[in-house]
Amino acid sequence: MIDRDTIKTLIANSQDTRKNFWTAFIVLTGAIGALLMNIDTTLKLVLFVISSIAEIALVYFIMNVNNDISKNLNMLIKLDKEE
Repeated sequence: MIDRDTIKTLIANSQDTRKNFWTAFIVLTGAIGALLMNIDTTLKLVLFVISSIAEIALVYFIMNVNNDISKNLNMLIKLDKEE
């Protein structure tokens, strides 16, 4: 069984990862907005599509990290009930 300190470390690491993903999401949203305002070349259109796909992937990653945090919190609660 995993001890409390390990679970707390996993939760803290997941929270840092989630924060980094949110930062990337915000920056990418700004880039997509800038590209959307001025799509006049094929290169900008390609970058817009790639950025949109990357943003969808970031949302998926954020959801996975949230699920990991929930699982670890449930493990921590379970440990507290056992003690």
